[in-house]
Amino acid sequence: LVLGMLTGAGRPTEGTSSWQPFEDNNGVSGHALYGALPLLTLAHMTHRPWLRVAYFTASTIPGLARISEDKHYGSQVLFGWSLAYLSTRTVFNQVSKKKPLLLPTQIGRGVGIALHVKF
Repeated sequence: LVLGMLTGAGRPTEGTSSWQPFEDNNGVSGHALYGALPLLTLAHMTHRPWLRVAYFTASTIPGLARISEDKHYGSQVLFGWSLAYLSTRTVFNQVSKKKPLLLPTQIGRGVGIALHVKF
């Protein structure tokens, strides 16, 4: 939400393609970001190369749908998908190290912090 406001880009249906900070809130495609997160997580978790390619490919579908529906420009979708990719890659790079890691987790209807230790 903050990045969307900071980048300030409009939607194709609004007729504006300029990036003016704080002028609009559509600079990052949230659908591309949140739609890609679970699929990119699966891609990082699997050890099968063909399945990894399938998950990475499928992670682009929400963003491509936003472009085809004229809800976002390609740059906005790429920005959202890239944030999802960098986020999942960062988490899995940290998890792969053999040091304790604190991660956010859901506990019932609330949230908490989990201690992840790899042996």
